[in-house]
Amino acid sequence: MCMLNAAMSSLARATTLNEVLAGTLATLRHLYKSEVISIQELDGESDEWRTLQTFSSDPRFWGQFQELRELQATARQKLAQGFPLVVENLQDFLEIPAAEQIQLKYLLAIPLPGKDKIRGGILMAGHLEPVIPRQGCILLLLGNYIGNVIGNAQLFHMVEHAKKEWEQTFDSIGDMVTIIDKDCVIVRANRALADKLKKHPRQIVGHKCFKLLHCQEEPVENCPHLRTLQTKKPTSGEVEYFPEKIVHQVTASPIFDKQGEVIASAHIAHDISEQRKLEAQVRQMQKMESLGTLAGGIAHDFNNLLEGVLGYASYLKKELSPEDPIYADLSIIESSAAQAAKLSKQLLTFARKGEHVRQPVDLNKVVENVLKLLSRTLDGNISIEQSYAGGDSIVEGDSGQLEQVLMNLCLNARDAMPRGGKLSISTQPVYLDEYFTQYHLGIQPGHFILLSVSDTGVGMSKSVREKIFEPFFTTKRTDKGSGLGLAMVYGIIKNHKGYINVYSERGRGTVFKIYLPLSGQRAPAPPREALKIDSLRGTETVLVVDDETNIRKLLSRILRQNGYKVLLAQDGREAVKIFSEYRREVDLVILDMITPNMSGAEVYRLLKQIRDDIRIIICSGYSADTQTQELLENTQGFIQKPYRVDELLTKVRQALETQLSPAGKPASGK
Repeated sequence: MCMLNAAMSSLARATTLNEVLAGTLATLRHLYKSEVISIQELDGESDEWRTLQTFSSDPRFWGQFQELRELQATARQKLAQGFPLVVENLQDFLEIPAAEQIQLKYLLAIPLPGKDKIRGGILMAGHLEPVIPRQGCILLLLGNYIGNVIGNAQLFHMVEHAKKEWEQTFDSIGDMVTIIDKDCVIVRANRALADKLKKHPRQIVGHKCFKLLHCQEEPVENCPHLRTLQTKKPTSGEVEYFPEKIVHQVTASPIFDKQGEVIASAHIAHDISEQRKLEAQVRQMQKMESLGTLAGGIAHDFNNLLEGVLGYASYLKKELSPEDPIYADLSIIESSAAQAAKLSKQLLTFARKGEHVRQPVDLNKVVENVLKLLSRTLDGNISIEQSYAGGDSIVEGDSGQLEQVLMNLCLNARDAMPRGGKLSISTQPVYLDEYFTQYHLGIQPGHFILLSVSDTGVGMSKSVREKIFEPFFTTKRTDKGSGLGLAMVYGIIKNHKGYINVYSERGRGTVFKIYLPLSGQRAPAPPREALKIDSLRGTETVLVVDDETNIRKLLSRILRQNGYKVLLAQDGREAVKIFSEYRREVDLVILDMITPNMSGAEVYRLLKQIRDDIRIIICSGYSADTQTQELLENTQGFIQKPYRVDELLTKVRQALETQLSPAGKPASGK
C-alpha cells in the first residue's frame, strides 16, 4: 500500500491532461508490469468509447491485445456499470503459434468514475507478476483516484481554455476596456488601451485610473465609475481622455461579489472624437446654409430696391447736361448705388447665387495671373514659393471668380505677415476616396485638383477659425475690411462644387486647402466674340414682366424714350394673357424669374408653347442659378439687377439682333 500511495502522490502533481495520462501509464507499468495499456473515455450521450492514450512495450503484445476484441467488449460493459474485471488466464482467448515465445497472460479492466457517472476505463494486459495484487478492491481504489485526477485535469483544461478565450475576446474589443476596483485602481486592461498608451497591459494594472487616463490628481467630474459604485447600476457619460483631451463615450457596469456588493466596475470607453467632428461639420454646414439663404434673400430684395435708385439715377443723368448742378448729385447717387450693388453681389456670391460663367479653366493659369498682380502688391519682405501640378489642371468654372478667391486668400496672408514671411501657393492633382469624403462632409469621391495657399503669419485661434467664413465677420479694423472676403471665397468654392478647409494655430501660420473637381476637358473653350451694336435705339415691341411697380415704370420710360413700344405685366398670369393677345406683335420679352402666381420658369415654358421663336431676356435680383442656366440655352441673355440704362439697352439690342436657328435658339455663329 505504501508503494500505491507513493504512486498516487506522484500522479497528483500532474496538472494538464497530457501530464496525467502520461503519469497514469507510467504508474500502471510500474505497479502491474503491464505490456499493453489503453486509457479510454466513455461518451455519456452516445455510449461510445474513445481512446485517450495507449502504450505497448512490443508490437507482438499489441497484436495479441487486438485479438481480444470480444473480451474487450465484455470488459467495457463491466466498466460502464462501474465494476472492475480481472482475467487471470488468457490462453483460452488467444490462438498463439507454438513457436511464439512470449504471450499475454492476464487482462485487467479498471473503471474510472466521474461525478455522477462513469468517466471511462483502463484496459491493461501483461505476462509478469505485478508488484501489487490484482484484487478488485485495489483496482477500484486506484480507478477512483485516477478518475478524479483525470477529471481535475479536464476541468483545469476547460478553465484554462475558457480563460484563454475570455482573454482573446477581452483583447479583441476595439474600445478601451478596464476593470477598476473601489479605490479607482485598474486591475485589468485590454490590448486596445495598452496600444493607446504604448504599454504592456501589465504596466497599466495597479495605477489610479484618473492619474493614468485623465492626467489628474483626483477623479473627473461626474465620473461614471464612481456613480456606478454609488448607484449599483450601469452609468455612462462623455469623458476626456489623455493629455490630448480626446472625447470618449464611457459606460461603467457594476461587478458584484457573492453578497451583492459592488466591488468593481467594467469600464468601456469608445472614442467619439471623429463623430463629434462630423457633428460640428454638419452644424457648420447648416449654419452656413441658413446664413446663405438669409443673405441671398436680403440681397435679392436689396437689388430690386437698388434697381430703382441706380436705374433712375442713370436715366436722369441722360436727360441732363454734365454742366447741370444736379448732374453731379446724380453721379454721387449713382456711384453710391453701384457700391451698394457691389456689396449685394458679394452677399449673393456667399449665398451661391452670384453671377458666374461656367467654362473650362486652367487653374495653373489662374495662379500665374494672380501672381503677376501680386508681384506689384506684396511687400519685398514676403517671399513667394509656387509649385504647379503636372498633367491635368482644368476645372469647370469662372476664371474671374477663381482669381478673386486666390487674390483674397493671398491678401489675407499678406496682412497676417506684417513683418514678412513666406507665401506658398501650389496645385496638385489628388484623388479623394470614400474615407476622405466620409470625414469631410459636402464633397463626393473623385478626381480633384488641390489648391493650397499657406503663410507663415500670426495664425488664428480656434474661435476665429470657426467663424472666418461667416459674412461680416472680420478681425481687421472696420476701415480695413468688410468681413465679406472669405464669405465670398466660401460661396464661390461651393458654387464650383468644391471643398475648402483651413488649418491654423496661433503663431504657426495658416493653410487654406481648396479641392476643385477636375473637368476632364483638354483645354479651355475660347470666349465668344460679342455682338457689335451700332445703335441702342429700336422700334420693336417689348413685353416687360416684373412685379415691382417702380421697375416696370422705369423700364417702360427708358424703352419708350429709345423708340420701343412697351407692354407691361405685373405677374405671370397677366404676362401669358397679354402675350397670347399680342403674340404676333411682341418681338422681345424681359422676364423676371420671380413673379407672383406663377414662377418665371413656368411663364417661360408657356410663352414658348404659344410661340417657340419668341426672344426672351431673363432678369433677376439673383444670378443665373441651375434652373436659369438651363433656360439660358434657349434664350437671348440674362441681366442681373441692378443694372444701368446703357447695360439694359445693350442687352435688348443684342437680343433683337441675334440670329436665331430654326429651333428658336441663338445661332452658334453669333
